[in-house]
Order: sequence, then structure tokens, then C-alpha cells
Amino acid sequence: MGFFPLDRQLDLRDKHYSEGVLKEIVWVSGVVGSYEIAEATLKRVGRLTISDSSVWRRVQEWGKKFKEVEDTRRERATALPSRNDMYRGVMETEERMGVSMDGGMVHIRDEGWKELKVGCVFDIEVWPTRDKKTKEWVELAHAVDNSYAAHLGGPELFGQMVWAEAQARGWEQARDTQVVGDGAPWIWNLAGEHFYDSRQVVDWYHPIFAQNWRGTKCPLVNLNN
Repeated sequence: MGFFPLDRQLDLRDKHYSEGVLKEIVWVSGVVGSYEIAEATLKRVGRLTISDSSVWRRVQEWGKKFKEVEDTRRERATALPSRNDMYRGVMETEERMGVSMDGGMVHIRDEGWKELKVGCVFDIEVWPTRDKKTKEWVELAHAVDNSYAAHLGGPELFGQMVWAEAQARGWEQARDTQVVGDGAPWIWNLAGEHFYDSRQVVDWYHPIFAQNWRGTKCPLVNLNN
């Protein structure tokens, strides 16, 4: 059976698509109303020409495989020994990392409105940035190399997914880590469970904006660190 060396070099799967593209196909098909809409979305946003029937076939084949991989990684991350035992003697890097968690309401076909929880894991880099008000150059932190975990359901499984992503990216070796979130109690419960040794930062602008928009008080968290 013949093969193309470049396909192997680029880690192409299923004859034409890389693992990243296949993940996007599966993801898009899960958040839109039909495979026809997924076809149109992939063509318009991703410049990817693929028929709705091909989208369906990829979802049937690769959706389960990707879920199995993610479940295995999550179970492995949450089943690790204590961090003190796991990383004793491991060289600390100079990297700074952060994680942010939030939730938003999305409308699911035949199910109504539900909260989609999304977590972002990122590296932190500081470089000169022009202040929009003063027009002066100041040193500001930026989130780079973002990766994500999302879950349509309760916080327990979502927290495990976010921690698995952070752990896979070397969270424990980073010199400095921090968690950013609004005032939602479930976010800080997860921060205390999975990111207990990281600095915790309240996104003040977020709840203040929500309070002004909704006309109701938004809970804030009093953090000691």
C-alpha cells in the first residue's frame, strides 16, 4: 500500500485532513443545527470545502475516537499522585501560565437554553504595548498560545477537563501561575480544587459590566491571595 511522505510528515489523517482539521469538523458539527450548516460554516469560516455527507462520516468515525482520547487524558490527569510527589525534583521553568474560566448560555436544538462552560489555558508574555489613553508605551501582560476546553454540563467534569489541559501543557513546571474569573462561585470552587497553589485574580470589569447591564448585584469574591 503506497503513501505520501509529506502526509506522514504533516500527520494527515483520513487521506486529506490533519488531526486538527478533523477536530474542527467534529466540533463545528456539534454546535450548529445540522450537517448542512456545518458544511456551510466550514466553507465560509475555515475555507474548507467538504460535503455534509462527508462531515457526517467524519463525525461518526472520529468523534468517538477524540472523545476516548480526551477521556483517557482527563482520567490520567485526575488520577495522578499528589503534586508534591509527582513533581518533586522536576526543574522549574521560567514560563508564566494562566487559566480563565467562564460560562455562557447557548440554545441547544430540542433542549432549550443551557450553560456552556469554557476554559482557556494560556502562556503569559509581557511586552511593550501602547496605552490607548495616554499613548505611552507600557509593559503589559498578554495571553498567548491559547488552548481551550469546553463542556455543556456541570462544573465537576469541566474542571477535570480544564486541569487535564493545563497539566498536559506543563502547568506544574511553570514559575508563576494564575487563575482569572468573574464572581461565579463555581469558578472559584474549581480554582480551589484544581489550581489551589496559583494566584487568583477577579475580573472586576466583567461583574461590574454584568451588574450595569442586568441592573442587579453580581457576587464578587474576596480573595486573600
